[in-house]
Amino acid sequence: TGQDLLGRTVLVAGASSGIGRAAALHLAGRGADVVLAARRTSALEEVAAGVEDRGRRAWALRCDLSDAEDAASLGERAWRTADGVTSLLYAAGHLGFSAVGGDPASAARTFAVNLHGFVAVTEYLTARWRDEGTAGAVVGVSSVSSTLSPVAGLEYYGASKAAMAQYIRCLAVSLARHGIRANCVAPGIIETPMGDAAGPEHRRGWISRIPAGRVGDPREVAAVLGHLLSGSAARTTGAVLRADGGFGLGDVAPLRPGYPEPASAQAAPSDAAR
Repeated sequence: TGQDLLGRTVLVAGASSGIGRAAALHLAGRGADVVLAARRTSALEEVAAGVEDRGRRAWALRCDLSDAEDAASLGERAWRTADGVTSLLYAAGHLGFSAVGGDPASAARTFAVNLHGFVAVTEYLTARWRDEGTAGAVVGVSSVSSTLSPVAGLEYYGASKAAMAQYIRCLAVSLARHGIRANCVAPGIIETPMGDAAGPEHRRGWISRIPAGRVGDPREVAAVLGHLLSGSAARTTGAVLRADGGFGLGDVAPLRPGYPEPASAQAAPSDAAR
């Protein structure tokens, strides 16, 4: 991949940890300057230092994407701070579990972060790109839970991620004639704070149904995100790419005890995924 993202300025929402953090560092390694947005300022500063260690510029913006005003202003703030943004990577997410009878607060926060914040930032940036003739790119982080129901209690999370994926498909149709692309990635269970929140019992059950035989690394997902933002994906729009080790293929029976472990099960991500 080399420095194929030189000249790009990418806004990474949800950049303080997990997939967003890995993606920000991966993009910097490929030559992009990065605007980092999340709630935790100290974590953002650490990621910014990592971007700068890779020889690229970084700007850290505190933003609570569950707050409608914060989300609505993020695109403009990022544009003004970096003197332009050419791409959006939306990795912010909230794993809100639902309960029998409903939980309005959990529902509101989950949809605010996973969908409404994404829409607000996307619509500001895509309008600027359209008006200025910029061939921008949007990539969202959805989830295999957008099409599967792997565990009870994911009504809000699954619905919000499914809505993101369908929004992306429709957006791609509307913006293709302006040279603007929109895609998303649907990870399975990944070694992130959000992935850990599911708990050990659910985690064991999920791993038993992953044909690849292991949980994913955020850097592997970052490599897929980087591809979709790059010129290598110039003809790709409206796509939802799974990055899940085969988990999203559907009704995979649990791997029987003694099932041969895949040769790559414990392999570290290649340099291309770092």
